[in-house]
Amino acid sequence: MTEPDRDVIRGLDTFGRMEVSDACNLTPTCSTLCPTDAIQRTNDGELQFNHADCVNCGVCESGCPEGAITIESGLERSRLPENRDGEEWEPVFEGEMLECVRCGTPFTSRGSMESVRDEVGDLVEGVAGDTEHSIFEYCDECRAQVVFQGVNNGR
Repeated sequence: MTEPDRDVIRGLDTFGRMEVSDACNLTPTCSTLCPTDAIQRTNDGELQFNHADCVNCGVCESGCPEGAITIESGLERSRLPENRDGEEWEPVFEGEMLECVRCGTPFTSRGSMESVRDEVGDLVEGVAGDTEHSIFEYCDECRAQVVFQGVNNGR
């Protein structure tokens, strides 16, 4: 078999090469939208990409709420598992995941929390009642319990 003497083979439009900018907030949108599951977000705050599974549909790029994803056509040989010691997944972005202050479950990224807080923080100020933490520091389940307890205590 003849090996091409270049790293990226253009013309193979069914392969996509993913790049992620610092605008990424680690929302699960891209991994949820990806029809081939070529993108995953870990609980450690890493966005990972599987080049061999990407079909270059562009759904992740168009669906990214931050506009942080760029997909280009082509097969990049160095990103294939056989050229990465068998590793299927490669990190394309690293951020910070937050754990719920009540139960310890990783539930969102710092970037997502800050974005939502900036948008609606004034509207929900004080919803967490007498707790020492912001409502944005709780997972969905614990947030509901904290708000419910506040309502039952006359707040």
